[in-house]
Order: sequence, then C-alpha cells, then structure tokens
Amino acid sequence: ASNTARVTTIAILLALLIGGGAVLFLWDSGETKDTVSIDGVFDDWVGTETNLDPIGDSMNNSNIDIIETGITIDNVYLSFLIKTLEPMFTEETGSTLRILIDSDNDPTTGYYFPGLGADNLVEIYGEDTGTVSTSLLFVFDETRDKDDWNGFYSLTNLQANTTSSAGASTGLELQIPSFDLGLDAGKGMKYLITLSDAQGKYDSTNIIDLSRNEYIFEEAVKAKRLEKNSATTGVEGGISIDGSFEDWKNNANIKSDSDDSFNSNVDILGYANLTDNNGDTFYYINVEETILGGTNFTDESARIKGANSPALDFAVQEGTELRYPAPVLTNMDQIFILIDTDFNASTGYPDNDLGAEKLIEVRGHYGFIESCEISSYVEAINDWGNRVNTAAANDQDEIEILGITGNYYIYIKSWNNERDQVEAEIYNKIVLQDGQITDENGEARSGTPSWPSTWTTIITDGDDGVSPGVEILSVQFAADSNHFYFRIVTEGAVTITDTSTFGILINDVSNTGQTNEAACHTRSPGSGGAKAYMNRWDGAWDDRDTLGTSHIRVNSGINGVDLACERDSDGLGFAYHSSDTFYAVAADGDDDHFGDAWEGQNVPSTNLDDSTSTATVPEFATLLMPIASIALVVGNRIRTKKNNQH
Repeated sequence: ASNTARVTTIAILLALLIGGGAVLFLWDSGETKDTVSIDGVFDDWVGTETNLDPIGDSMNNSNIDIIETGITIDNVYLSFLIKTLEPMFTEETGSTLRILIDSDNDPTTGYYFPGLGADNLVEIYGEDTGTVSTSLLFVFDETRDKDDWNGFYSLTNLQANTTSSAGASTGLELQIPSFDLGLDAGKGMKYLITLSDAQGKYDSTNIIDLSRNEYIFEEAVKAKRLEKNSATTGVEGGISIDGSFEDWKNNANIKSDSDDSFNSNVDILGYANLTDNNGDTFYYINVEETILGGTNFTDESARIKGANSPALDFAVQEGTELRYPAPVLTNMDQIFILIDTDFNASTGYPDNDLGAEKLIEVRGHYGFIESCEISSYVEAINDWGNRVNTAAANDQDEIEILGITGNYYIYIKSWNNERDQVEAEIYNKIVLQDGQITDENGEARSGTPSWPSTWTTIITDGDDGVSPGVEILSVQFAADSNHFYFRIVTEGAVTITDTSTFGILINDVSNTGQTNEAACHTRSPGSGGAKAYMNRWDGAWDDRDTLGTSHIRVNSGINGVDLACERDSDGLGFAYHSSDTFYAVAADGDDDHFGDAWEGQNVPSTNLDDSTSTATVPEFATLLMPIASIALVVGNRIRTKKNNQH
C-alpha cells in the first residue's frame, strides 16, 4: 500500500475513533465487531455470520478441508476465521494457508486471479504440532506483470492462532491491520482462501465479498474466455475461429499424439491443420485436461516456513519487510507453432528439421488466452520480430488458431517448463505449369489420394484360422494416374497402433536378384496415428518413404485397411510393367514388422500370420479413376532411412 493510502486511512480511522463508532456507518457492507482477540479462544466469533464451504472437496485430506469461513472489521483490524474438518497444521510435511485479498475491489490491479486482483497475500504455514510456524502479509508490486507469482513481497508478520486450551484445533483466527491493506470503505473488497498440503492436495473457497456474496471461479473463467476468444468466420462449411470445434471433426484429419505421463494440461492428444478454399490456414490442438491451464500456485508450499527458513539468513522480527528482486515466476502456459512457409529447411530458423520463417506464440492461464501473436524470423539478429496479433479461440481442452501455410512443428510448454511436442509435419510444394507436383529434386511426385468409389477383387484368400483382425479374406484394387489403391479385407476389425502390420509386396518380375522389390505397408510411429509407407529393397527394407496419414484408411466401411501406394518409378524403385505381381501379408504383435522382424527378409516369414497368393492387376484402361484436381501439398514425402524415422 502507498504512503498516501496509509496516511489517508489512518486519518479516517482517527476521525472515526473520535466520532465514537461511526465505522458502523462507513462500512456499508461486511460485519463490524468491537474486538476479536487472537488467543485461540473462539467465543468472540459467536454470532458472526459465516460462509459454509462444502465438506469432502479437499482431495481426501480432511486436515485441509475448509468447511467454514468468517470475516469481521473493527476500528483497527480486519479479522478472519477459518475452520477445517480436522485439525490443520498437524502433518509432518506441513500445510500452507493462503488468503488472496483484493483490497481495492479492482481486478485490474494486483496479481490476477479470475474474479479478483490480489493486492495482498497472506501466507500461514504450520507443521506437525497443529500450531502456526509463520504468518506473513505480502503486498503485490504493481511494477511486475499481473501473472508473476514472485511479484509479491513481504510486508509484515501477522497475528494468527490455531490452538485452544484443548490443544490442536480445527479453527484458525487471524488479524490484519487495516492500514496495511489500504482499505477504502467505499470500494469494498474480495478475498479467496486456500489450504494445501505438501503432496499438492488443496481446498479452496469461492471468492467472497464483505457482504458474504460468493463468486464461482469457473464462471469467472468462462466469462473471461468469451471475452478473450476471437470470432473469425471462414468459408461456408469450413473452419471458423469461434471456440466451437464441430467444424474440425467434419472437415479435418485430426492426428493423434501419444498420451504422455506428465502435466496433463500440456499433454497433446490430437492436432491438425487445414487450408481452406480461400487460402486461409488453421491449426488445431487438443490436450488431455485444460488447454492453457497454467497454475494458480495453490499447491505450492509457503515461501517462508519459519525464522530459520532457508530463504532467510536472519530472524523474522515484527514489522520486518522482506523485499528483493525475485526472478519472474509466470503462471502461464505457452503454445508454439513454428512454420516453414517456403518449404525449405535451409532457410529461416532451424528447429526440428524445419527452417521456420514464422512463429505463432499463444500465452494463457486458467484456461483462457491472454495473447496470440505471429512473429517473423529476422536473420540479421537471429531472433523473432514484427509481432502481429492473430485470431484464436479455445474451450476447455481444445484451441484453434489462424495461421499461415507451410511445414509445421507444434509444442506446448508449461509454466514450469514441462514440454510436449508432435512430430514435424513436412510437406513439399512446387507446382509445375501443367499442375503436376514435383519433389525437392524436381522429380514428379504423386498428390493427395482420391479414394476410389469402386474396387475390383484381384485376390481371394481362404480362412486360415488366425486372429480375425489379421485374417485376410480378399484383396481389392483400383488405380489412377498417381496411385495403386489396395483394399485388404479382413475377417475382423483391424487395430494398427502397437498391434499389427499390413503390407503389399510388389515383385518386379524383370529383376531376378530377389523376389520383391517394393513394399507398401502400414505403421504407427507413436504419434499422429496410423500412416502408410513405401519401402524399397536394397538388401533390407530400410529405404523408406513416409506417405503419411492421408494414404491410409483403417476400417473404412469394411473390416480392413485401404492403402494408397505410389506407382511411379521413384516410389516403387522401378518402372512398373503389367506383368509385375502383388500379394498381401498381415501379422500381429508389432506395428512395424518391416522395420523389425522382417527388415532383412525379402519374403516376410517371421511371426507372419497370413499371406495371400500373388496376382497381377487388370489392364488400367478399365480401372483408371477420373483424375481429380491434384492438391498442391504432398504429405510427408521427405525420404529418409528407417533409422531416422520417429
């Protein structure tokens, strides 16, 4: 509190004392009492109206389960009463009680918490004996950012007591000098009380004002989220930035990421991007729990736990002010999307096989967005600059962002530097005048597959008595100018992830050095879901192209797998001839047998569950599908050896 505020408050209090109890009329909300003594005897609270808190909402720790709170004001002090289900401060590892106080009833000042701006913080710590070890009042430094937990500095010790004549108590009473808070009777105040243990369990009241009105945290978050969310309308039937995500489910291929065992607020479960007919590109991310959840520090232990606290090299005396330039401790999570807009890894900011020209950074906490900006890489200073705002919106666990087209890489970083990332999505984009697509070497490449509506059966396979999910019943075929399409029909539903491998072996009959020269097969690399791959035999199945998720369909209208396999000479490793043959294989126990048990087997045999006979395919003239407009972007067509795959 400023000196001006203190002098003003003291003058008012002196006038009230001379006026003989006029304080009852000045504080038009809240309850006043003559005196509350901090002595462990709670009789002086009898008759005080209190707020009840639900029982059993403390994560199964009754010692921190707040069940009742009260507040009174006299001529000098603001006094609090807190009651718990079982005696507090009796755990050997300690407990911390906090009160966030919005002393000017203004959410734009102080440390931001949805529904209030904490100008002051009370921290009370105790352990083992049921007594208070430390009780301090902190003030927020208005020169610090509103999300900086280290923006509080200690002002003074406080009187607090939990003990009674019978020993450890379920009640605590606390007094704060009103002038230390800079209270203004005309503005009112709000407060929030939390109690936590050393294991991260906690209980919290609602936000409460002097008239005992309560304000729900979740409602404050929803209101702030609506305020912060953008509203940008995309093409009809496409993606709009509005915090509603049904349009992503209808339009985009949402890729899966692994479920990791760390901070669930940054654990990415799904992601996608989509460029609409207007050329606008959108990004989508889904996490396990709360997107941009950050932290409210309610599960953190007290800063100062006693006179001999490691944080201090002197005894804490009455009136001691502890203020020092503590490092910034933000409560925000961050989302980063690096975008290689020229599809060239040798230019831009190098990161995770990209050369990023653009960076999207989203910052937020409590489950809503505080900022979303796109910046440009400035090579001269090797840093990001020219920041501009971009549209974004989120709900509880999803976010959508307006971005820029390119290869991209997503990661989320929590407030305490835990991080989850997804596999970089690499595309090539070079368009010839006739609409064909080339790779980075200038060779013609296939585009996004246009799946056939009709199929021709080329192989019928008998029931071999193996597991239904890998029991091949037939192989069907279709083709267009860019792809061979194979449909492997199985007896039961197929599961790719960590479970099974399906493949089409292709024999260039003019090459007698081995039986098979190419393989088009499935794999689930641990993030992004099932993908299709092309392998060429070079003594082993380790010359591998990633075709991606766009080239595979699993259980799509049938039990089985659809594969879109490249038919050009670069994909196959040879020029296809109508006499060349195909057959299908399937096996349980591994999602990548071609990279493991079969890697050195030209004709797969180890752990093989089912294998069909060979077949040629009918003349293309009767099978070619109408050539659809070829997409400009080819998914994941960077060729790498198997040992570089993720």
